[in-house]
Amino acid sequence: MKVGDLVVLNKSPFEYENVFGYSNGDIGIIKKKVIGQSRLYNCCIVLLLKDLKEYNIPQSYMSLLEEKC
Repeated sequence: MKVGDLVVLNKSPFEYENVFGYSNGDIGIIKKKVIGQSRLYNCCIVLLLKDLKEYNIPQSYMSLLEEKC
């Protein structure tokens, strides 16, 4: 995944909106990649289209939203 990619949240353990403000099914655009100190996981700053706010979301919670051929 890279900056500008359209993504959908589909692997989050939160089925409904939670304290973090996002849930499975939300669609967003990657604005920035963040690599943590521990390097156990990568996060991205994602602009979610539902409210046009930026969220820090683990990359493992999302997948690319690709056009099907």
